[in-house]
Parts: sequence; structure tokens; C-alpha cells
Amino acid sequence: MPTVSAILGPSAGHGALVAILTCAAIVDLPSYPAAAVLQSLERHGPIAWMALGSGVANIALSVALVGPWGLEGVATGTLVAGAVEICVFVVPYAGRTLGVSPRAFLSATVIPLLAPSVALAALLLAGHAVIGVDSLLTLLLVVAPSVTVYALLYARVGASQRELGVYRAAASAAFRRPGRVR
Repeated sequence: MPTVSAILGPSAGHGALVAILTCAAIVDLPSYPAAAVLQSLERHGPIAWMALGSGVANIALSVALVGPWGLEGVATGTLVAGAVEICVFVVPYAGRTLGVSPRAFLSATVIPLLAPSVALAALLLAGHAVIGVDSLLTLLLVVAPSVTVYALLYARVGASQRELGVYRAAASAAFRRPGRVR
């Protein structure tokens, strides 16, 4: 099985860089539905200003952190600027505009994801520590069980009954034997 270094060449070994940028992408996810809804209501102007401010902060942080931390500093600047934009500006603005209280947001989105997310992070870290991730096979051996546990735990403690019904219907349709074509 080829190693990551064999695939990416001598510049491989930037696992921390990839992890930081992955976290930045995950933190950015809540802004997409909010931006779509606010755009449909023609209330997306402030989101554009928030994105512009985040871009300026990203550049400033990246320049400040590239010296002491190298590429990981640039990635950290991206993560911090994006996290502040989403958590401090976008989500609260969307909540106020759409009439969703902070308590309702936390109880419907954040709290149901806490236990599955902590379990996912712990399993990924443990898998990396025990197996090490230096090939596509070991990556699969660490990620697949971790994501499976996340999905099962989310279905057990985080998903609503309506959501579970959708998952059951999708699973039933996926595993149903196709009928004969007449």
C-alpha cells in the first residue's frame, strides 16, 4: 500500500496543516444554510460584510502567524478568522433575523451533536495514536469505524424521531430487493 509520503512527495507530513484546514471547513458549514435562507429573504448584505471582514482578519492573522508557525500559522489564521465570523457574527445574525433564539439553536443543533462529536474526535485521535495514519489503508482503518460510531451515537442520542424515520426509509429503500421488470 503506498504511503502518504509516496503519494504526495517530500512535502508530505503536513497532517497538522490538513487537520487545521479541515476544522476551518467544518466551522464554515453553518454559514451555508444561513446564507441561502438570508439571500432568499434579501437580507444577505450583512453576511457579505461579515465575509469581507473575515477575509481581512484572515490575511492579517496569517501574516502575523506565518513567521512563528509557518504554514500551520496560516491555516490557524484561516481557522480563527472563520470561527469568529461564523460563531460571533453569522449565526447570531441569522438567528435574530429568522427569529430563532440562542436557546432554541443550542438545543436543536449544538447539544444533539456534542456526544457524537466528542466520541468522533476521541476515536480519531486514539486511532491515529495507536495505528498511525501514513497510508490510505490506515486512514480508512481509523476513519471508517470512527464515523460509524458517530452515526450510531447520533442516531441514538441526537436525531429526532422525524429524522430517524427518514433514515429508516432511506435504508429500507437502499436494501430492498429490486422487483422484476415486466
